[in-house]
Amino acid sequence: MTIHSRYLDKYGYRIERSRIREIKQKYIYRLYEDSNQITVPTSDWVDFQFLVRVNSPHLITKVSSNKNGFVVDYTLKKSGLQFRVIKEINSENHPWIDDTIQVGKILRYSDAPMYGVVNLSKGFPVSYKGGSMQINYDFVEYYQ
Repeated sequence: MTIHSRYLDKYGYRIERSRIREIKQKYIYRLYEDSNQITVPTSDWVDFQFLVRVNSPHLITKVSSNKNGFVVDYTLKKSGLQFRVIKEINSENHPWIDDTIQVGKILRYSDAPMYGVVNLSKGFPVSYKGGSMQINYDFVEYYQ
């Protein structure tokens, strides 16, 4: 069993190559179906969430739990997806931002290249003030 060095080096996340294959075969490949919803058992949730965030063209839009684990709604990542700020965003919780983004503000997903700037395990790029920046997952919710 070998730890995948890319995920360990870049994100500090320890996951074995065999585990990546297992999660991809059980869940990630199924995300390409038309359902836009999948159930993931609690035992697989953390690895599934990590791999969707860093190694999938999909974005988790809603998560709820039931007796079988987590029910996950998802969509393809694409420019224009909207997210509503649910916790104030400021320079204390997002050091790369020099102003405050209030709760309720709508931000749009950005597919502009931001290689090396966005830590996909913690957040995703949004359009803001004519550019793009990372917003952490815990500060926004999917908004239609």
